[in-house]
Amino acid sequence: MIALILTTAYVLGMELTPPGPTFRDVAELEGLAEPTGITVVENGLYIVRYMVNASVWTVGFSFLGIVEYVGRSTWHVLPTITDPVPWLSTPASRRRAGTVATVGGLLHAFVMVWFATRLGVTISGGFEWVLYLFGAVGMWLLAAVPLYLLVRHLLVTPSAVLALFVLLDVQAEFTASVEDPHALYFGAWFLYLAILLVVAGIEYGLRRLNLVQRFAIEM
Repeated sequence: MIALILTTAYVLGMELTPPGPTFRDVAELEGLAEPTGITVVENGLYIVRYMVNASVWTVGFSFLGIVEYVGRSTWHVLPTITDPVPWLSTPASRRRAGTVATVGGLLHAFVMVWFATRLGVTISGGFEWVLYLFGAVGMWLLAAVPLYLLVRHLLVTPSAVLALFVLLDVQAEFTASVEDPHALYFGAWFLYLAILLVVAGIEYGLRRLNLVQRFAIEM
């Protein structure tokens, strides 16, 4: 909720304060000598871009919400959950964790495929269907794996980093650029998955080390 409020405040602030919208030719951004006739907008349309991509923002905020829920259910230093969600009790059984991961992965895949289509992500050679099939499978894995680790094994960091990836991806649409970060996120998802697995391994290792230290102290 805090992330949603801060993002909305940022959008409204940028929209209502100067400078106003600036229209620039792509040639200026790429340093080309001749104009291309393709225009991008700087310093404007923040609310429009925010609303058009609302589904992507919602996915990112939802993942953050699940991370917060599990964190508050697990760590005693955080405020406890006053009204627990029955289907999100942690640590979840394998079946329930698999269901949460599958549904979350499908939601992430559907929204990110739509986002790629809206942005016109393509590939040379006329094999767009291969790219979108490859990307859809990857988008499912990219969300399903960290969500499973979150609700089953209480590994919080991978899902938190995933939410950060999603929010940074859609946030890039606020700026005028000829580069498209979503094309990298959608087509090279395996790199992001590798990062999430490394992060999960680090968190797991740190937790195991802490358990070993506690056992040594008790002995």
